[in-house]
Amino acid sequence: MTELKIIKDFMVKVNGHGDDPSVRSLLSQMAQYIIVQLDRNQFAQSKEVTKIIFNFFSQIGEFEDVRNLLRDDFSLLKYLSVFLKMTLSGADRVVLVGVIEILTRGLEISWKAPYLVDIINGILSSILKHPEEDMTMALQILINLCSKNHSCVLILRSCQDYKPVWKIMKAKIAGGDLGYLLVMISHLNYLTETYIPAKSFQSGYQTAKSAFAAALENHDTGDYFVKVTLAIREMIETTCIKMKVILEDDSIKSENPALQEPENFASEKQELLNLVTGFQEDLHKFVNENRDRLLDDIKESILLCVITFLRPYTVSSSEPSLQRNCLAAAETARRILTSSSKPRLQLQTYKTILRVSELIFQNKGVSNKSSSEFISLFKDVVRSLKIDGDASLVGLTLELYTISLRLFSLLMIDPQVKDSVKQKLPGSVVLALFNKTTGGNLDQRLKFRLSVFAVDMLNVINHIFRTEELGHYLSNPVIVNHISNCIRNGNEKEISRALLVVVSTGQSSMQVVSRSLRQSQELIVGVPSSPIDSVQPMLDPAERMEVEMTSNYIDNHNDPDSSKASDLLAWSQIRREVHQQEVTMLNNHIMQLNRTNANLNSLLEKQSNFIAKHVALNEQRDLEISKLQDRYEDEANRAEERAGVFEKEAANLRQEGLILADVNESMRLEIVNLKQNIEELNSNTRDLEDKNAELSGELNTATDEIKSLQKKIQQLKQQLESALSKNSKLEDDVKLKENELDQLHGTLKQKQIQIDAIQSILGSQFAGKFDVS
Repeated sequence: MTELKIIKDFMVKVNGHGDDPSVRSLLSQMAQYIIVQLDRNQFAQSKEVTKIIFNFFSQIGEFEDVRNLLRDDFSLLKYLSVFLKMTLSGADRVVLVGVIEILTRGLEISWKAPYLVDIINGILSSILKHPEEDMTMALQILINLCSKNHSCVLILRSCQDYKPVWKIMKAKIAGGDLGYLLVMISHLNYLTETYIPAKSFQSGYQTAKSAFAAALENHDTGDYFVKVTLAIREMIETTCIKMKVILEDDSIKSENPALQEPENFASEKQELLNLVTGFQEDLHKFVNENRDRLLDDIKESILLCVITFLRPYTVSSSEPSLQRNCLAAAETARRILTSSSKPRLQLQTYKTILRVSELIFQNKGVSNKSSSEFISLFKDVVRSLKIDGDASLVGLTLELYTISLRLFSLLMIDPQVKDSVKQKLPGSVVLALFNKTTGGNLDQRLKFRLSVFAVDMLNVINHIFRTEELGHYLSNPVIVNHISNCIRNGNEKEISRALLVVVSTGQSSMQVVSRSLRQSQELIVGVPSSPIDSVQPMLDPAERMEVEMTSNYIDNHNDPDSSKASDLLAWSQIRREVHQQEVTMLNNHIMQLNRTNANLNSLLEKQSNFIAKHVALNEQRDLEISKLQDRYEDEANRAEERAGVFEKEAANLRQEGLILADVNESMRLEIVNLKQNIEELNSNTRDLEDKNAELSGELNTATDEIKSLQKKIQQLKQQLESALSKNSKLEDDVKLKENELDQLHGTLKQKQIQIDAIQSILGSQFAGKFDVS
């Protein structure tokens, strides 16, 4: 086979010479050759060819120029799908794992979905044909493939054997494999339109919590802890999305009748809150024990967890434990910071605490205490921030500023809190903030975002302090540049807010901003859909100087203090021709100025209309404020009435307190007596313990004696048994003797009978002979 020989020879040349430029050139040529041959289907379906090509693909994966060659040629993918079909029917584990490794290397290639679906389908089919324990590694690599490329997760769902593999993944999650858990979370994040009950997350939550507990116990502050916190955070985030969807999407409720019952949703929400609370407590404990040795990336991961733990409470603002959990989250965030914390970590921490404050303000209202805490935090933010050329830090800083603005707007609702803010937030703090927003070497987009923030902040300050402070701020060139930038480059709303700041402070501020605009050689004109219609450049510096010289000459010419008319006439004759040229130039300038003046008049008219509109809005706002003040006075009167009732209740409570004090004194005496009794009982207990020790010693001695007696008893039992055995024998002998005696007695009886008979016979015979009578 010619192709086989070519590939074999080529592989021999390549082996061991991967760094040689000529070999790399050969690799590139061979890659092109293989692709052409694949299109012609000239390779036989033999295992030998398969193995050689397999090794070839593994080797070319090491060279960047070959990967670049293959990136735009999808024939390789087409061949991989064919190659998979012709090898995996009888493929062993090594071949399967190798194919999947090729796929993981191919993540840099622009995969076409149809080919990838065929390949993954083939892999899944092969996995399911083999025993699960033999396919663990192959499945793990496939899962890693999907975790690195989220589009693969969607492709995985479209495969034929998706459900069985997902069962295997769930089993792996239940077994504690965190890698499978992260992939499952990635999968669920793409299914936000599908309702998944919270209970279906239970195994994942338990796995993550067990891993989290292990990280805490082992004081693991490395990559494993970051993965665990990522898993927990994404699960909570995903579940919150599901809960949001449940609340907002009626179609899901119609498809799931069980969700139409409020109790079902409440139980699921409570289950989630319980899990989140447990995670939050563990995290707080971990920070307290390890804060001095945590790396910044782990601290940032913890801060993201802190925010995520609060997400479930945003689903329902009536959650009673919201404030307690928010305060705990803020405390955890504060403990993250140390004296050596980097600027990015400081910004992340402040952002976390500001988000917590915003959550409390939105759901629990604003109080003087909470506003004081926020202002103190805002001062800390201003003192610590330093914006430089790092775009990521500036973006994060702008997020901080945006949250601060939202918080300030919440603080403005309550008049008392507003007055408190006015007293506790001096203008120097705000000026210090603006002085830090110069932008440095940032690009125009970020500089413009800073300018928009500055304008919004000035409007908030105007709402707090009115014009007595705002005019002072506009003397700062940094702020003037921000306003000018916003006017030049903003949209309708941004320009309107910038003009509102300028208009609120009067004519002097208009002149300052106008001068700033002229210095940049631009004039407000022509923003679409705005009060301004067109932009036309001002006179250049040389033209302005010429106009000023001409004006000065005319003023001097009309000066009544000129003393000598003859000198003036002579000088006029000398300069007549020059004057004519200057008059011509001046006429041209006047025409230009007239056109500019017309544009300015038009602009002024539109600005007047714009200002009138805002004046009407301000009047309406003042009317609303007066209504709010009346409402506040009514509330204050009702509060005074309630205060009187509270004072009476307080007097009653004080009386009850005196009674309770007497009861407390009597109970204290009883407690003293009880303590004495307890001491006596303790003393008796100690005596009993001593006696018990003595008795234990005696018991041990008696136990030893009992053991020796038991041994003697055992010996006596043995002797008794032998004696009984002997006795049994003796009884047998006695019975024999008794039998013999019985026989002897019988014999004796017979003999006695015989004797008696003989005696009777003898007696009768000798009776007459021996008769004595």
